[in-house]
Amino acid sequence: MAANDHILTLSCPDRPGIVHAVTGVFASHSHNVLDLQQFSDPVSERFFMRVHFGPAPASEGVDAASTAHLAPAFAKLADEYKMQYDIRPAARKTRVLLMVSKIGHCLNDLLFRMKTGQLQIEVDI
Repeated sequence: MAANDHILTLSCPDRPGIVHAVTGVFASHSHNVLDLQQFSDPVSERFFMRVHFGPAPASEGVDAASTAHLAPAFAKLADEYKMQYDIRPAARKTRVLLMVSKIGHCLNDLLFRMKTGQLQIEVDI
């Protein structure tokens, strides 16, 4: 994971064109999509997406550490698609609450993966 990578998470009412619109913003601002997951929930009729993105290798004039230049485009998308979204640095660890069974191996495995860097999470103990 490069230092200038970011994560976009979003949700909105499901409709055609969301993936195209979001990835189009990245392409037009010289960013590469490194990984993307999406899910449509048929019960709530909502669309969820997580995108790991970073600046294209030959991006000139792009402040790789900042995503401020994406704000106007995503504000427009958020309005058009009734979208809630968040962009954060990929290196920032996600704070989590761990809930496990009485059997200790589950908790041990999660804590081991956190300590070795396999899980980029923060757990307050």
